[in-house]
Amino acid sequence: MLIEPIIAHRRALEEREDAVALALARSFAQIADALEPALTTLTQTLTEAGATATPTWLRRQKDYQHLLADANAAYLAYGRQATTAIAAQHDAALAHGQRDAGALLTTSGVPPKPLTKRRQGDLQVAMRRRLRAMRLPQSIAQLAVATLRETLGTAVRGLLALPTLITKAREGLGQILVNVLRAARTEATTAYRAVVVAQFAATPGVTGWQWAAELDKTPWPCAVCVAMHGQTFAADAPFGAHIGCRCLALPVRDGVRPPIGEHGIAWFARQPEAAQRAVLGKAKQRLYAAGELRLEQLVEVSDHPIYGVTRHERSLKTLGLDYRTVVAPVVPAGSV
Repeated sequence: MLIEPIIAHRRALEEREDAVALALARSFAQIADALEPALTTLTQTLTEAGATATPTWLRRQKDYQHLLADANAAYLAYGRQATTAIAAQHDAALAHGQRDAGALLTTSGVPPKPLTKRRQGDLQVAMRRRLRAMRLPQSIAQLAVATLRETLGTAVRGLLALPTLITKAREGLGQILVNVLRAARTEATTAYRAVVVAQFAATPGVTGWQWAAELDKTPWPCAVCVAMHGQTFAADAPFGAHIGCRCLALPVRDGVRPPIGEHGIAWFARQPEAAQRAVLGKAKQRLYAAGELRLEQLVEVSDHPIYGVTRHERSLKTLGLDYRTVVAPVVPAGSV
């Protein structure tokens, strides 16, 4: 009964995040376009200098110094824009999350108790604290300048063909946009989940919440999300997910069976090999099929200084496992 509402809430989250992502992507592209003429000029300068160009020579070029200064200023401003956009996402997600939590509680037969203004304020302060700790303007500007320095330094040492310099620079800077968009989506979902869980905890008759992953999505969910699907937690337990996680929470009522009946671990066990490989990868799926790896072993819980409780996927090296030691099953003669 609660699955359809939770799916609708996920889609609404995605629509809001997509709108913010589009605006951030457009601004980012404008900065790259504005810097391209300076990169073109430097490319021509490097071509004309030929073998006389060295890293020391490059650092003395006025065009090089101006490019880095302009990039630092532009990406600082972009970082401030991203910070403002994420702060607005926090506010929207907190408001929508409280509304959606109330709808889920009503659907499950429990009248929601509104959060106090103080509790709402505490949640907003916590999200602002996370955002300040990320230091987006400074980190974005530093990474952009470092990317340009590295790309131009590689070119002047002859390790990068000059005709590809601008393309390589834009590709390197593009990773910054990927990180910004990931942060924006993660922060919006985190704020949403925080207020949902807080609303559950404040409502009499609700003893906890249940982890709900997107098992039917494409591409497949990660192993951590699958393993966590259907697990129940105390009402005041934080939703500690990985960066980019889209899982949500369902209320668990006192004396009532949790809404999710089949846990992710059981669901995964009955999936075809191709689906298991899509979630785990070839090496981990081989160990899983051999009975040497359990899905729940992959979930590692840590306490991040900025993001708080988080869950991420353990590597085979961390687990002390090697897929190369798995012996392939012997196929009886004549059975093929």
